[in-house]
Amino acid sequence: MELSETKVPHDTYFNIITRNGIIGFLLLWMPIGYIIGKLLLNYKKLGTADEKIIALTLGISLSSYLLFGIVIYFLHWRHFWYTAGLAAATVQLINGRSKLNNSISV
Repeated sequence: MELSETKVPHDTYFNIITRNGIIGFLLLWMPIGYIIGKLLLNYKKLGTADEKIIALTLGISLSSYLLFGIVIYFLHWRHFWYTAGLAAATVQLINGRSKLNNSISV
């Protein structure tokens, strides 16, 4: 019994599915997938080149975390959650600018 408690899978997705099931897996990754989609697909709505580079960098960083999740258990890493928080703030910036542009053009 002690051996099974200390043995932790190194695969993030396997660990989430075994602990939380498929619903818990989807509830965790669907918002992150939404953030990545917003960053990579709607970065053109940002104004300056610096803002576009930041949005692309955050989107690519989160995408790489998803790829690394196959071999590394990273949910306890602070820098993953910092990156996710910065990416969510950037998505709010994109959404706010698109609402502002829509209200000005009408």
